[in-house]
Amino acid sequence: MDFSNKTAAELRTMVDNAARASAVPKATAQRLAAATALREAAEAELARRGPAARPRGALTPEAELVGAAKARLVAAAGRAAAAFDLSPERANTRTPHALLGKDGGPKLGGRARSKQVRRDLYISYRNGDRVAALTFLLRDAEDTEGSWEGGAVVPGQQEPAPGGYAGPDAEAAEAAFTALLEQIAPKRD
Repeated sequence: MDFSNKTAAELRTMVDNAARASAVPKATAQRLAAATALREAAEAELARRGPAARPRGALTPEAELVGAAKARLVAAAGRAAAAFDLSPERANTRTPHALLGKDGGPKLGGRARSKQVRRDLYISYRNGDRVAALTFLLRDAEDTEGSWEGGAVVPGQQEPAPGGYAGPDAEAAEAAFTALLEQIAPKRD
């Protein structure tokens, strides 16, 4: 029997089903032989494949990277909120930006929704016509490190505005974000 096109989950299910079929009290000898052969073939295929590459519940490298980026963005938002009054009442705009998303985490950027990049997570603050943002981007499946953008955002423009930062250094991106907040956001008393 060739089970090379079956997934590990399908093979485990086949082993369980064969064991149940073998346990039926009134099973015929032919049925027992078929169930035993099926179970042995499925177990042999599982053994040939070796242990799972990733244990159940373990995070993929991409999920670990994105989780770390989310934590860094939330921490940066906390530092910004401690230093500046980012309340919507103090923003000089009709449509103020919340620094974080409704769930308390980073917001999902439009470049990810439009499939231009794989992940686009950001925090932002708007005052008047100026928007300060700190963004984490994962461009495609081959991108294993991600990149950061910080500073001014010009709607519709892919690259950060002059004075902004785009590159692999999260600290430099946060510094550009904070520098712009110093210009556009009121400081806490």
